[in-house]
Amino acid sequence: MTLSFLPLAAMAQDAIEADDIKATPYKNEIGISTGLAPSFFKKYSGTEVWVTTRLTYLHNMNNTQLGLILEGSALPWDDGNIIATIVLNKKFPVGKSYFYVGSNAGFYYADAISKSPFNDVKKTGYTLGIQAGLSLHLSNRFSFFSEIGARSTQYWFEDYYRFERNHWGVKEVEWIRYIDNGFLISLPGTMGIRYRF
Repeated sequence: MTLSFLPLAAMAQDAIEADDIKATPYKNEIGISTGLAPSFFKKYSGTEVWVTTRLTYLHNMNNTQLGLILEGSALPWDDGNIIATIVLNKKFPVGKSYFYVGSNAGFYYADAISKSPFNDVKKTGYTLGIQAGLSLHLSNRFSFFSEIGARSTQYWFEDYYRFERNHWGVKEVEWIRYIDNGFLISLPGTMGIRYRF
């Protein structure tokens, strides 16, 4: 789906813009991308493969980028999460294109989409990661990019423990609330389009 936008992005440029390439690069980039984010070591469920979509804003300062990423991911059955991160990249220009490497840190929130009473667990936490990618020049305003990364996430959630006891021959069930935690490693890979302005 993302690749189908490549010819449209190239044709969308005004012919006048070809003569308007200045020495100073565009200071901002916004983008949309999609991909997969395999996750490992997730408590109670093991390995999972999330489908992920991102909105990205980057501000260019010479060969450095500072920006924000809002990412939403989901599993085919019932879980969804949102990750909001601050990102810092170092650019390595190759003609009008560039490679980049960087790091990110931010907030993690997950919830069960199905709202099943047995699975409606809200998780909050923080995430830290690194990434590397390629931004390929398509035209004066548009670029195609692909990125891979590694991310660790620590999260906490409220859970209940079922406690049974006999009180004078009567069976009683009590649910005891407690806070549990989890940890996972994700390897997200995405590709998409960025617009420079």
